[in-house]
Amino acid sequence: MRLTVFFAFFFCTTFLHLHAQTFGNVCKDSTLASFNQCYGTPFQPICGCDGITYRNECEALAKGVLLWGQGPCEALDFDVRPNPLVDIGYLDIITKQTSDVQVWIFDMFARNKYYFRYPSVYEQTIFPANLDAREFGNGLFFVVLETNGFYKVKRILVNQLD
Repeated sequence: MRLTVFFAFFFCTTFLHLHAQTFGNVCKDSTLASFNQCYGTPFQPICGCDGITYRNECEALAKGVLLWGQGPCEALDFDVRPNPLVDIGYLDIITKQTSDVQVWIFDMFARNKYYFRYPSVYEQTIFPANLDAREFGNGLFFVVLETNGFYKVKRILVNQLD
């Protein structure tokens, strides 16, 4: 009798736990996380229920995120492609609301290598901008974007083959 009650209890609690993870208001499930790196997937940022911006749905799923909304969590997000950059690449910018976006690129010694202001980047639309790195030289650079007082920084590598 005790063994039957134990198995019934174990089965019910396990079922309820799985049910809550799948159908409840659960944000992340670490058992679903994987080491899938989603290489080559497009830049289509989403805001996870955990308040983190993910590159796309593939990356969110690989981290075990179950719920998300379209667009970045913050005021803006961006991607530089390709990275490493050889000569000419693209800067993909997305904002939560239509706003001006300023872009700076600094080398490792904080020397300004690039500046441009993009007026009226439309909300929730990926704005592709050309990025010419032929004058930068080789090395590690920091890309800084600003909109409405919010800053986001990412690193890029420039490796020009001579």
